[in-house]
Amino acid sequence: MKNPIITCARRLLRPALLALALGFFTAPAARAGLTIELDLTRGNYQGDQYYQFGCILSTNSTSPNVSFGDYFVVSPGWPTNINASATLFHFDATGFNQVSGNGNSFSQFNAPDFNDSFIQNITNGQWSIFVTNAVTTNVYYFTVTANIVSNSIPLVSVIYPPNDALNVTNQPTFVWQSATNYSQQELYTPNSGYSLPVTQQSFSGATLDPGLNSINLDTYYLSTTGVVCSVPLDTGSHPIAGWVSTWHVWDYANVQFTVGSPVADFNTDLSTTNLPWATMGDAAWFTETTNTYNGAPAAAQSGSVTGGQSSTLSVTVNGPGTLTYYWSSIANDSNEGFSCEFDVDGNYSNNIVGDTAWYQDGPYAIGPGQHTLSWTSSANGDTDPTQAGFLDQVSYLPASFPGITVTDSPPAGLAPLSVQFTSPSVDSFGNTVTNWHWNFGDGGNSTAQSPLHTYTNAGSFFPGLIAYSTYGSSPLSVMGLGTITVTNPMLNVTVTPPSGAAPLTVQFASPGVDSAGNTVTNWNWNFGDGANSTAQNPLHVYTNTGSFTPVLIAYSTYGSSPLAVTGLSAINIDTNPFPAFHTLYTFSPAFGSGPNGDLALSGNTLYGTTEHGGTNGVGIMFAVNPEGASFTNEYNFSSGSGGEPVGGLISSGNTLYGATYLGGSQSGGTVFAISTNGTGYTNLLNLIFGVNTATGYEPLAGLALAANTLYGTTWYGGPYDQGTLFYVTTNGVTSGELQDFDTPTTYSPNAINYNGIFPSARLISVGGTLYGTTEQGGSYGSGTIFSVITNQPASFSILHYFAAVSGANSTNSEGAYSFSGLVSSGNTLYGTALGGGVYGNGTVFAINTNTLVFTNLYNFTGGNDGSEPHAGLTLSGHTLYGTTLAGGTSSMGTLFAINTDGSGFTNLYNFTGGNDGASPQSDLVLSGNTLFGTAASGGSSGNGTVFSFTLPRPQLAIARSGTNVVLTWSAAVSGYNLEFATNLVSPTVWNTNLPAPVILSGSNTVTNAISISPKFYRLSQ
Repeated sequence: MKNPIITCARRLLRPALLALALGFFTAPAARAGLTIELDLTRGNYQGDQYYQFGCILSTNSTSPNVSFGDYFVVSPGWPTNINASATLFHFDATGFNQVSGNGNSFSQFNAPDFNDSFIQNITNGQWSIFVTNAVTTNVYYFTVTANIVSNSIPLVSVIYPPNDALNVTNQPTFVWQSATNYSQQELYTPNSGYSLPVTQQSFSGATLDPGLNSINLDTYYLSTTGVVCSVPLDTGSHPIAGWVSTWHVWDYANVQFTVGSPVADFNTDLSTTNLPWATMGDAAWFTETTNTYNGAPAAAQSGSVTGGQSSTLSVTVNGPGTLTYYWSSIANDSNEGFSCEFDVDGNYSNNIVGDTAWYQDGPYAIGPGQHTLSWTSSANGDTDPTQAGFLDQVSYLPASFPGITVTDSPPAGLAPLSVQFTSPSVDSFGNTVTNWHWNFGDGGNSTAQSPLHTYTNAGSFFPGLIAYSTYGSSPLSVMGLGTITVTNPMLNVTVTPPSGAAPLTVQFASPGVDSAGNTVTNWNWNFGDGANSTAQNPLHVYTNTGSFTPVLIAYSTYGSSPLAVTGLSAINIDTNPFPAFHTLYTFSPAFGSGPNGDLALSGNTLYGTTEHGGTNGVGIMFAVNPEGASFTNEYNFSSGSGGEPVGGLISSGNTLYGATYLGGSQSGGTVFAISTNGTGYTNLLNLIFGVNTATGYEPLAGLALAANTLYGTTWYGGPYDQGTLFYVTTNGVTSGELQDFDTPTTYSPNAINYNGIFPSARLISVGGTLYGTTEQGGSYGSGTIFSVITNQPASFSILHYFAAVSGANSTNSEGAYSFSGLVSSGNTLYGTALGGGVYGNGTVFAINTNTLVFTNLYNFTGGNDGSEPHAGLTLSGHTLYGTTLAGGTSSMGTLFAINTDGSGFTNLYNFTGGNDGASPQSDLVLSGNTLFGTAASGGSSGNGTVFSFTLPRPQLAIARSGTNVVLTWSAAVSGYNLEFATNLVSPTVWNTNLPAPVILSGSNTVTNAISISPKFYRLSQ
């Protein structure tokens, strides 16, 4: 109903308060001196008619003998309505005063709430004042005067010939009784419309087709008339089954006669016997032979409906009994506009929407007496005429013996669990139940009708009930009892990764509280391979292949029973197909996510950072040993002190240094120092967010350390907001800018300026000079290589402008868009470019710092060799090692090696995106013959990994050349020394061989004269 504009305030009674008021109902006690008047008024709001009742409470000269307090005025016969409310009066020394409600309005209802019985209940029914005083609980009754002040409301009785409405196929006569002072009266049949004299009160001549037929009588009222319509009656004044009469009040009163279709025989289609099926609505149901349940010969299908149409199939049954059926629907779309609803006596029981496959619904317990079961398909605004509901295999079994349907609530929960068992007091035949014998399944019993039982232990319990009624000496059939499931609080643990190649490092993690919020006090892990731990979050290495079943027994402050543990599954370990590659650790959000910064090796421990995850979601600092046997979350970053440390770490003694991309006191990121044990976190520099001349902001790269000063780059900031080079001393006392990057003179098609923009690579310090790259800008917009002397900011110079890219693949001859830190060997710098090159997939390059000669060493093809090298290079001897973040056999990145002269490119490993990780973006660390790095994504949970790759040990070759012996081994791996001994008698004495090796054709080469005494040679680390 529209919300009419009225002068009084309207407020609904709160449901909880109404329930309280009703709870005080007791025997009446008469009082004098109070009257209540009920006024019925009609109004109009935007063409919508509404009726409104107002109540007036007054006192006579005699003061009422009632207690002071609050009183609610309600009616026992007042219908349930969304707008229904009660009026609150307060009684004190000043008398009765209205406190809340609808002002002078008791409640307001729209037209569909009206019929003749309703009016009679309102005008003839008892009115009550409910006393809400906590002590006085009497109910006081008062006289009600109905005063219709706006419009008289004559009743209309609709009378129909006394034949079965469901079988009407003739030309029936419609008869009605009403006031005759209408301005006009019209009747509409499915095929025609008729203007009738206002005095006419009957009509015949409409031929009704099979299916639902609606005949509408429109009676246009004058200012003092209205129409209220009752349920249609036959000449014997009995309601006609299957008919609907409604009253719509807009600018006229309308009575709608609804005639059902002829009886339809669906018994064969639906596997029922002698049930009186009928179909009605805008379209009739019909036999369907294609879409049936489980290949049955036939089913019933609803008629074609669209827009606001519906199609109903109904049947009348005698209870008690049990109903089951199968149904499905086809809507041909996913918007779930179309629906099919099952009702019992017009009350909703269940529905299906959209496309729904066949399934069994029920059983439904149908109570004693006659009941109408109906299935209605409604378009609900959908416009597809092919949508339909389907019904099949209907089973209605009348009860041959009485029973009862009981309930248990709740059926599941934490121990101790109190379950309310509820039984009716009469059986399904209406006989009084006399005895109940409950067995709760845990040893408890009761003879109460509706007992409350508490289950103290966890487990599944199967309650039973034996009950008798006055029907006879046999027990009643009992329905409704189910399994009672009682659980202890749960502990949901995680295992990362759950499978992989041996040796496999697995992180087990448990929350510190159980599902009920209780503190967990003990953990007892059994990893399934004979090892155990009592840690909350243990890290375990499985060294053997096979399937292992871990177990956790945990306790909390909840009680003495073990917690229910979820999340554990078998750990499957298989043989590593790439024994040189090893996943040291797999990240999960609680322990970090997105490790895309450089690792730092200090002693026998690798330190690194993640961009996300951890306690605050903005990254962690971690430590992991080179074997992956231990992992520690050393520190959780926060936005306040600096978050998202994307550039990684460098080490100096027991101190680690790094930068955060965001946060800090100035919101532009930070430079920090922290001890290797995770203590002593210090912000050395808070970068200022915004255009500034002090620091720049949002550093993406790691730091360079020279003496006691840290150097870095920012992606933005400086006076032109294109990035900066900055410095800060390791004690945080002194800081400043070395270089500001200029505003481009043009941005299309590339950003062009002198010195580049967006420096995002780690700097390298060589002999007091810093070298680095910018990702864009320069003369051709593809980035630059630059240098600056640390104590001479004016010495900034460009060593090389990357060539312009062209074409759809952005190709050139050199590479473009370098995110790479540089590595130095003598007068040569080596690095990578993310894009450009012959194939547009990036390059490996070299530049001589003296001659400025630039060399493109390798063009990535985007195939198995990789694509988009984001990380810098690691130099060992004459071999460069690096990664690509894309390409390779799985398009997840590669690990590669290439000689410093550009020869010998080798794809060492293809990342798969599985347990090994994906998209490596950080520089590699070489220790001995093992490379260590991180993959920013992938791993079993998609949050990245720490990995190692063991390079093959060099093989020592010996050959005679005249009077000399020539010893050679690969220069691709550094850190090996040539030693000799004159005998192998224990203890063998090994000596460093001289002269030192020279590199010839990629091999370390030593030439020794052949001696008279024997010599034994070896390579030693």
